[in-house]
Amino acid sequence: MGKFIRPELLTVSDEELVQIDFSNPENQLEANKLFIGITTKQVLNRVAAETVEQRQIIKFYAGVRDFYLAAVSYMLEDFPLGHEVLYHACFCNFKLRMEADISSIEFFIKRYPVFFASLNLDELHEFVVYKTSPAVTPGILKIAKLVLTIPQSNADAERVFSIIGKNKVKSKSDLALEGTLSSLTTCKVNQFFDEPCYQFEPSTEMLDKATLLYNKAHQ
Repeated sequence: MGKFIRPELLTVSDEELVQIDFSNPENQLEANKLFIGITTKQVLNRVAAETVEQRQIIKFYAGVRDFYLAAVSYMLEDFPLGHEVLYHACFCNFKLRMEADISSIEFFIKRYPVFFASLNLDELHEFVVYKTSPAVTPGILKIAKLVLTIPQSNADAERVFSIIGKNKVKSKSDLALEGTLSSLTTCKVNQFFDEPCYQFEPSTEMLDKATLLYNKAHQ
């Protein structure tokens, strides 16, 4: 928001922030102060001195402003800004620990019992220390990590369904769910994004383990 809204308006609380009239030109930065990135700014300055007319620059900045307005409007309308999960997750912010309450941790334990099944409830007593401690205590750190790794959407699950749908087709209808299909899905879900699959060279240890598992499954 600071890319097109006057910075002094953004020093308020989260509740007040969403009440700001972002569409009001008086609350926005001037066109030449809109953030467009250093590289873009340099290119714009160079072409402005050569061939680009002033009206085109004005039109460009108007487009930038419209983009920011559309982005903020979308976030305010569709993002779960006031969701209870986000509210209770605030205890993970070390700077806000004095405002946090142990009920927030209890909220997550109750809402996600399976996710927190391995949690030692005796560690909750550290919350009192955490609120006044200059460092994060081990127990609270463990709880915070669990909270921060809660999936924010079902995109991963949908991605797996998509992969299965693309592999189990009529021409491959005999692929066993617990066999080749499962192996293909595992490989594609855990693919290496930093290199093409055909360049991947498995280690000897990995090949030995794979051979052992294969032989055990086909005895």
